[in-house]
Amino acid sequence: MSENWRDNLINDAAQIRELLAQTKTIAVLGIKTEAQSDQPAFYVPKYMQNA
Repeated sequence: MSENWRDNLINDAAQIRELLAQTKTIAVLGIKTEAQSDQPAFYVPKYMQNA
């Protein structure tokens, strides 16, 4: 891995696909409760869990 963090940025769809194909675990920070189910911080992690 490079010393410069900018060298590790993902810049295109092919890199994103490759990363997701290799990823087994995704951490989500700031997850909301069901009482806040209209917010992306609730429904995005819920979708990912069900996918």
